[in-house]
Amino acid sequence: MIIKQLSDNEIRVIIFKALSDEVRLNIVTMLYKKQAEMSCGEIGDNLDSLFVKLS
Repeated sequence: MIIKQLSDNEIRVIIFKALSDEVRLNIVTMLYKKQAEMSCGEIGDNLDSLFVKLS
């Protein structure tokens, strides 16, 4: 198996793609503000959306 070392820019692209989803960005923002671990249930309870995409 060949493992490719990613460049800094390739890593940034992956991060920005993940954060381009509004729900994921809201989750990251919430976790940053809380400064603590949260379960999926706690995250879902704190989001305003009825349909939550957790991935």
